[in-house]
Amino acid sequence: MNKAAIIRRVSSRSGKRREFHPNFDRDELFEHYGWEFASEFSKDDYYVFDSCPIKGEPHDDQVRSKKTCLIIGNSIGFDCKVCGEELGWWELVQQMKDH
Repeated sequence: MNKAAIIRRVSSRSGKRREFHPNFDRDELFEHYGWEFASEFSKDDYYVFDSCPIKGEPHDDQVRSKKTCLIIGNSIGFDCKVCGEELGWWELVQQMKDH
């Protein structure tokens, strides 16, 4: 996966918002990292992980309680209520490498 295809960086000094690269493909991102999401919960731009990418396995009651989520909006964010992590894209990738 081409990291440049995820987010086009824009200088924060310019005051412009970051935008996804025109070639960004969510399904390609999910496949690249082997992420699977709960099919029983669906909401635009909000994905509940089947397994926590930091822990490497599901938390108890993870899907029903929506404890571990990927949020795609103006950027990519990660929120895990059990691990206590709220991370941006690059921090999530680093956490997965470290564990």
